[in-house]
Amino acid sequence: MNSEEVKKRIAEILEQHQGSSNTITSREIREQLNHETDEAPSKVRKLISELVLEEELPVASNSNGYYLIQDEDELEDYVDKLEKRARGINERKLGVQRAVGTMVFRGESRDFELKDKRSDRATIVKELVALGNTEGGTLVIGASEQGEDIEIQTVDDPDQWEESVNQCLVELADPPFDIEYSEEEIGEGRVVIFRVEQFSTLRTYNPGNEKHCVPSRAGTTTTYLTGGEIQRFYDDSS
Repeated sequence: MNSEEVKKRIAEILEQHQGSSNTITSREIREQLNHETDEAPSKVRKLISELVLEEELPVASNSNGYYLIQDEDELEDYVDKLEKRARGINERKLGVQRAVGTMVFRGESRDFELKDKRSDRATIVKELVALGNTEGGTLVIGASEQGEDIEIQTVDDPDQWEESVNQCLVELADPPFDIEYSEEEIGEGRVVIFRVEQFSTLRTYNPGNEKHCVPSRAGTTTTYLTGGEIQRFYDDSS
């Protein structure tokens, strides 16, 4: 199937999920599509956005997945949620832009990670999962520690970073999650900034060998949680 056919099929799947109590995750959509096409896994979110913007399909989402808005009350609630989220994102964006220059030159910390612009996308996703599994935090691409100094680089095609990291996140993180993206000029360089909130439930990272692991931050280092640490996380959350 071509992209338009895949998009039509996604719309048909979503039609079966009316109302906020009848959601379907992007992973479940991809599983249904995988029986019919092999080009959909990295495109589901993009195609759903196109269904909203171009086809005016009333698709909404919550922490459990996607659904079609079925009445005016759900529409009003979802629009209010989006407006609050937009205000919050804008406030955090301004805060990050003001602080990022200072934070970069302070170096890495438990909730702040620097990555060279040559880093691979899978590594970036692992670090974002680790940040979210700990306290949330910020990852800056285009800055790296060189001894006691911080090297600032210029990231070319920053928008491609956003797209490729989101695609890699869908494939390697379970369940996938949202990240905030921005870019900032620091001196003569330009960096890409990803921000992730602390997760309410742990996410796993699968580097492709079918062995899911749970990355976390220990100081400035990314480690993997043991079974006992995972159990304690859920005990403390209950």
